[in-house]
Amino acid sequence: MNIQSVTFHNQEIQVLNHDGKPYVAMKPICTNIGLAWNAQYERINRNEVLKHVSLIESYC
Repeated sequence: MNIQSVTFHNQEIQVLNHDGKPYVAMKPICTNIGLAWNAQYERINRNEVLKHVSLIESYC
C-alpha cells in the first residue's frame, strides 16, 4: 500500500494504491471541479453500487 500525489485540474490530489487498485477521496475531486460536495455525497449514497463500496460516511 502506498500513497502518491497526482495532478488533477492543476492541483495535487492523493491516491492510495492498495492491491493494485487506486483509491481517492471524492471530496477534494468534487471541490476541485466546482461541484458542491454535499450534493455529490447524497448522490453517492443514493447509488445502489457506490453506497456499498464507499467509505465516505467516515470522512465527511
